Amino acid sequence: MPTSTRIIGKVTSISRVTRAAIWGIAEQAAPHLSNWTFVAYPSIVGEISVGDQVCLNTTGIRLNLGTGGTAIVISGHAPDHLVREGQQKVAADHIVKLRYSSDQVAVPPVEHEPNYREDPLNDTPVVVCLLHSQIAAVCAGIHLAAPQARVVYIATDTGGLQAGFSHLVGSLQDAGWLHSCITCGQATGGDYEAVTLASALCAAKSVLLADIIIVGQLPGNVGTSTVYGHSGIDQGYWLDTAQRLGGRSICVLRASRSDPRERHRGISHHTNTILGQMTLPGHFVAVPLSEAPRILGAMQPDCLERHHVVHVQTPDITEVCHANGISLSSMGRTLAQDPWFFMCGTAAGILASAALHQESPTEDLQSS
Repeated sequence: MPTSTRIIGKVTSISRVTRAAIWGIAEQAAPHLSNWTFVAYPSIVGEISVGDQVCLNTTGIRLNLGTGGTAIVISGHAPDHLVREGQQKVAADHIVKLRYSSDQVAVPPVEHEPNYREDPLNDTPVVVCLLHSQIAAVCAGIHLAAPQARVVYIATDTGGLQAGFSHLVGSLQDAGWLHSCITCGQATGGDYEAVTLASALCAAKSVLLADIIIVGQLPGNVGTSTVYGHSGIDQGYWLDTAQRLGGRSICVLRASRSDPRERHRGISHHTNTILGQMTLPGHFVAVPLSEAPRILGAMQPDCLERHHVVHVQTPDITEVCHANGISLSSMGRTLAQDPWFFMCGTAAGILASAALHQESPTEDLQSS
């Protein structure tokens, strides 16, 4: 049977407030005193204040999930016991997301923006990530190679469904590395809301005038140790959609020298499955030049044969990320602990910048 664990707590502090999320601490008095870090989404549960009584979903914490160390506010009650209400519906709120769940919410679709067009992407670089944490390195590579580029992130709905949960998106926007976020499908909470990935790509280009588009799921990748049972498998569909709409589709490899799980060391089985079986041919694959022999040696031959593999001179992004308040962490590992993971994202960002200017990212670039 599916399970959902819930508790009642009292808000004792608010630590961070953004347009899409409120973070804080709630105290549970019974059966024993304990404190819970929580996140609330005001579009659904309204504003949350110190002293409010809140109902919290703690399922992720109970299961000890990697991104599940935060309780989610289901509902809030003011000290006078009035129920906190989410943001009121307005005329533009035409599309319902999280449909037929207890948290369904009406949103205004970006497809109704006056400038929305469904024109070809005309070779606009579309960098497609497998994991959410890869977007930091992609943006760092773009910042170093094309600092004036207008970058739009499309958050898909295979991971988490609330963009407000991502500290990374907010940090990238604060740094000026990311212009805006579109949430598509059932995902919500972005600066703009799209019904599908295809329409989100069209909106990124026509409404937001994106120079470079990044596509990837929000935090909360799910895996089962099987070939096809992981949420990142849709990276193949995202690449194909970008390509079919006329974009220059660039795949971010999932590579690691440090992952304790053998199936993810070298080139992850996720990447080999996606590029070998789950995509059309002809996508661009960015490989850090200095690590190319080892990384490519871990890739299945059919992946190399079906796609355009590009070797990219990849700089160290540690200093520029630190200076701009960007955290580089994936599965608890930093860039120093897992350099391949972040180097592949950086390489994809530099390749996208080079495609934007119709030039090679370095004189050492090679293509196969």
